[in-house]
Amino acid sequence: MLKSGGSLIPFFVVIIIAGIAYKVYRDAIKDINNRKAGSELEDRVVCELRKQQRFYGGGILQNMYLPTGRKVSHTEVDVVYVLRNMIFVFECKNYNADISLDPTNLMRFMASYKSGKTFFFRSPILQNSGHIKNINNQLNRLPWSQNYEVYNIIVFSDKADISNVKGDKIDKVINQTNFNTLGRAKRIEIIKPSEIPNIIRYGINNNEFNLFDSKLSSKTKQLETNALEKLKGFTNVSLFKQIRHVLEIKFSGNYGGY
Repeated sequence: MLKSGGSLIPFFVVIIIAGIAYKVYRDAIKDINNRKAGSELEDRVVCELRKQQRFYGGGILQNMYLPTGRKVSHTEVDVVYVLRNMIFVFECKNYNADISLDPTNLMRFMASYKSGKTFFFRSPILQNSGHIKNINNQLNRLPWSQNYEVYNIIVFSDKADISNVKGDKIDKVINQTNFNTLGRAKRIEIIKPSEIPNIIRYGINNNEFNLFDSKLSSKTKQLETNALEKLKGFTNVSLFKQIRHVLEIKFSGNYGGY
């Protein structure tokens, strides 16, 4: 009986471990599906960018998983638009709320809902600066890498009120923090999808190159091709890598996103 009973103990241990593993897997899949369900804003951004792409050219990349070399091994980038030597990096926040800065912590934002609920989340500027740092790590390996101009663009949904994080209010915060030392960007903007054409035009009009100068066309086009070829390999990742990414974030204790 002891022998039989002893053999049952490992069996139950295996059952318990299998049950825990299944729950972790199920929760990770649920998290991934929730992200997909909330990707409407990303799709809207891509739709707006395609309008620009038809006119200016360039390439659009969505859902990139870039290596970080840290505890959370990859960072997920929502949308990137590569146009000649310009890299527009978009972080999308689909909150139907009033958006403001956390007055006690400049590294956090607040989403205040009509129901009275308040949700704090990691500064998307800081989050996207991390994305840009990892993008730059890849671009720095390319020829003429010093000629790339990177833009840190935060996009909120049309239903969000972002008036409290626009203009002088957010410029003051940017100047007081070290966002740009993490991932250097030529410009940081918080916008809604309809403002994307303005950002692209700003980039073109303030570029170090005249993008319509035929003498420079071959160089800027090569910069674009090099960046797209380098970065596109980080898209269309496997379900396994997505699950691992979700689990790494959960076990790291940082739910602000990577």
